[in-house]
Amino acid sequence: MKKILVTLAIALGITQITPAQNSYPIDGKWTYEVSLNTMYIFENGIRYTFYCVVSNCDSLYQTYQAGDTNALPGTHPYTFENDTLTVDLHFGNELVTPVIFECEGDKAIFVTPSNNMLRVGTNCSTTGIGDEKINYKNRELVKVIDLLGRENKGAKNEPLFYIYDDGTVEKRIVIE
Repeated sequence: MKKILVTLAIALGITQITPAQNSYPIDGKWTYEVSLNTMYIFENGIRYTFYCVVSNCDSLYQTYQAGDTNALPGTHPYTFENDTLTVDLHFGNELVTPVIFECEGDKAIFVTPSNNMLRVGTNCSTTGIGDEKINYKNRELVKVIDLLGRENKGAKNEPLFYIYDDGTVEKRIVIE
């Protein structure tokens, strides 16, 4: 029974995480490194989303403020603890990712789903040490478990946790 509870705790992410040594705040204005037409403002536990369709988005983003009428309707609550960002995307969906900071905290590397974000107005270079992607192709599946921690072969229409040898866990539902 103890083994099942430990496995379930690991699968659900209920583990103690040691804070990273290079922790920076996530609060502020951020754009994706590869696509500057979307900006997020993280402020006081709320993520606001902004889109830009003009040529000089960076200067436009400097004028936007959290909660102003330029934001898309609807916000997403978030927490940022021990360099792990959790964004409630609503309807039971969450973005949960460890964040690695570079460039004096002006570059945030989201481990999963493998995106980089830059603070608006930063001079942070997009090349250099640390830009390499984490390779998930060489990992091997250790086991598949259900919500109760029982091993499973991969049933359809049931939430399952795929546990890999590198410590990553994927939550999947195969809908038939």
